[in-house]
Amino acid sequence: MQKSVLASTLHDPQGRLLNDLPNAIKLVLHYYDAWVVSYTPVTNRRMKDVLLNHRNVFTKPLRMKDLQAKEEIEFNHLRALEIARDVAVEKHISHVQYTDADRIIMAANRFPESFELLNQKLKKYTRKYNLYINLRRTADDFFMHQLPLVQTEKVFNSLYSEAFDMPIDIGSTAHVISLDVIDEVLAMSPYMQPVSFPHPKWLIIARIMDAHIYSEEIPHLLTFETPEQYRGEIIDNIVDKNLHRTIEKKLNIAIPAHPQTGQKASTVQFNEEQKSPITRGELEHDYFLLQQTYESTIGRFTNVSSREWRLRYHTLNQYLSVLQESLHRFNYEKTYENILERKICAAIDQAKKQRDQILYLLRRKTQTVELTFSEKLQEGFG
Repeated sequence: MQKSVLASTLHDPQGRLLNDLPNAIKLVLHYYDAWVVSYTPVTNRRMKDVLLNHRNVFTKPLRMKDLQAKEEIEFNHLRALEIARDVAVEKHISHVQYTDADRIIMAANRFPESFELLNQKLKKYTRKYNLYINLRRTADDFFMHQLPLVQTEKVFNSLYSEAFDMPIDIGSTAHVISLDVIDEVLAMSPYMQPVSFPHPKWLIIARIMDAHIYSEEIPHLLTFETPEQYRGEIIDNIVDKNLHRTIEKKLNIAIPAHPQTGQKASTVQFNEEQKSPITRGELEHDYFLLQQTYESTIGRFTNVSSREWRLRYHTLNQYLSVLQESLHRFNYEKTYENILERKICAAIDQAKKQRDQILYLLRRKTQTVELTFSEKLQEGFG
């Protein structure tokens, strides 16, 4: 595959990623012919200025009046695709890759090697038309995300994988799409069932138009990106609270020979847990440690946020509903279509029960209930 245009949306009112942006631009333009970044009006002015100062970086603010879309987030993504399509046509490029800007900026600074790996994997795709590639997170990268996201995305990823008969990570927000498929997405998506994050509709449209759909797993590029935005606050937490991590240390204990039985000397190995202080330098250079530290400091509030759980279950319901609504257009044998529809309906009902149980537990604030909440999550709210 030739180089493609990278399309992203950006929302960073506080400019948290400002210092990481220049290096990200340099790396992106090494692997892509252009980067289209559509930013929200409240994105930090300095972020926009940095983007505007680079050739082959195309930026535009997002305005609802330009495209028909019922959900603002969906509109933002469609706008980014539309601009990237126009840039690709001008540069005689046949594909666009969509990936959120915050993921790209994090990966460019933390895992630059992931871009080369992706580039190598995409070389085998020579088709210029009717192509859709879903880029997937590894299991390790997926489970680095916070609990409300993991709990809900594993449900719809499983059902989309079954419906498309391949591993699908629709929550990765990363796809490579040929321009003819983008044209169909722009034409059809606004008139389908509204969803807040539109990626499942893009995949469904590709299936309806009988595009060649593939799936590729990419390590690190799509790992949990939010901790990078809060690196400063996390480091401050470390200094203020003197946080430690638990490490396992192997101890070798020598057992001398028994004087009476003549048993030979031997060595027994034990594992001992020890506390090791987390340093600023480690957090600057070890992104996985930064993710874990975020989870135990700032990020822990997300796991007990009623608002976050409502949002994630709302997205789950939207994703399953739009899949259910579209099954009849996939030309499946009717018996198989009915089986899939029953599974989706059952998952929607189960999700509603889980959501209500979680919200009920979160309304109660005792330690006993917090323990129950943890146990219920492990049980899957069976």
